[in-house]
Amino acid sequence: MCLRLTLSTDCRVCNRRRIRCDRRVPTCSKCEKRGLTCSGYGVLLKWGQGVASRGKLKGRSIPISSGDTPVSVLHPIEVSNSPDENISLSGDESPEIDPSFSLETRMIPEPLLPFQLQGSDERYLLYHYDRIVASNMTWGDCHENPWRHIIIPLALESPPLLNAILAFAAKHINAVSLSASRNSTSVMPVACPDRFQQKAVKLLAQEIKEFVTERGSQASSDIHKDVSRNHSNAILATMLVLCNVETVWPDSSFWQVHLNAARTVIASSNDSLSSKALEDSTSEFLEQELFIANTFASTTNFLNFTLHEDFKLSSATSKPSSIFIEFLKLLQMVTSLERQAMTNPEVLANSGVSSSGLRKLFENARSRTLAMDNTFQVSESHDYVHISRTANCFYHAGLIYSYRALLKGEFLVLGLFTEKEIQIRTSKLELFRALGFTETNRPTFAQDLVWPLFIAGTEATQTDEQDLVIAKLKQAMSETGFSNCQHALEFLNAFWQKRNFNKEQENNLDWIAFAREWTGQGRTFLVF
Repeated sequence: MCLRLTLSTDCRVCNRRRIRCDRRVPTCSKCEKRGLTCSGYGVLLKWGQGVASRGKLKGRSIPISSGDTPVSVLHPIEVSNSPDENISLSGDESPEIDPSFSLETRMIPEPLLPFQLQGSDERYLLYHYDRIVASNMTWGDCHENPWRHIIIPLALESPPLLNAILAFAAKHINAVSLSASRNSTSVMPVACPDRFQQKAVKLLAQEIKEFVTERGSQASSDIHKDVSRNHSNAILATMLVLCNVETVWPDSSFWQVHLNAARTVIASSNDSLSSKALEDSTSEFLEQELFIANTFASTTNFLNFTLHEDFKLSSATSKPSSIFIEFLKLLQMVTSLERQAMTNPEVLANSGVSSSGLRKLFENARSRTLAMDNTFQVSESHDYVHISRTANCFYHAGLIYSYRALLKGEFLVLGLFTEKEIQIRTSKLELFRALGFTETNRPTFAQDLVWPLFIAGTEATQTDEQDLVIAKLKQAMSETGFSNCQHALEFLNAFWQKRNFNKEQENNLDWIAFAREWTGQGRTFLVF
């Protein structure tokens, strides 16, 4: 996920007001302080009232002039940044509706837009996805957010993916409209949001069937490989979006189905990252997002959850999509060792894992993360402070998780066991100290902290510690509109109760063993 937190142009509201903009994303602070709706920095979303918004077909109601041969072309372009030219999704002039994505159609047969976008409701859902949902999907929103600038153009050529992001937006709107921290009068609930999701799943099944047939019949030319790769990218993107759709409401466990399907697509693909073109940024982004989701999901799910041991990021990846990717690589390694040790305990004995070794690995990950501010162009001191604090949270949460997962008490001599407990207590103290200063009252930052908060919860023994975890997790869910951590809170409450009933074994109670038992009863949860 990208994290370039400042831009080279002022927001359009500050431009219109003729004042200097601080260019903070997702909204500038001057608009925020005055209670104005910051219209953003991208290009405008302008829906033409005919075949084309300009050119020789401007104003025509049919797409063909004499002598023209219809060609199917639909691609995003930049349009005027003037607020006066902006058109709302209802057709009324409104300078406030100002998304960063725009469309132009040229010489295409009816329907001019994908049929799913011919209604104002559908266009509003695309607007909500563009402005709100895509912002919440990154570790820090930016002008080149791939959930916006890769997924939306891809969706305009893939009906299953388009319906998936419409479903995503519809369910998110309904969740946000019920949140006490939002102004519910400004977001009207969407009727029957499941219709988009059901259609996406149906179309996806057809798409997979066509893809399998297509791959079986195509020759192995470079052109055919490119076509096959684009097709597989759209399928993988649809599965990832549907997986995230299931995180909006807490009562769904279907995220597992979509995540497992996405992993199967990757595992069965003949086009690994090493064989892809270096400029194939779409494939890189999708595989990194799958790696991130898979890594987090595998830390809290055990039964009926296949961990692909060989599913690792390729060294050919040109740019990480997450500023915290170094920590995630370590979490994947730790989880893989823990799962292998369940069936073969000698794995840990032969791995050479030690408390000091794990600490060095996570120290290196923290150093590389803090050095990425140049890669992600983090320039505002406020945002850099948040990244530094979040990196510390991941450092200490990752250490605690690794100690609990790999340094099992039964395999340690007394001296090493004591060292492990001292390290855990030290990291717990530092983790809670860092979490006390981190922000969960802004969607841009709240989503970064849910996993460190969960690990803090597994170590929380005092009421004030547990209250802090509960409050910040609830605030994060409220701010982002994603309620999947509700089941994680239920797990933590059950774990705390069990620990209260076993005071004499409080320090030896293993949350991972308890989670394995918990999920074995069908109560899966995702901390993501």
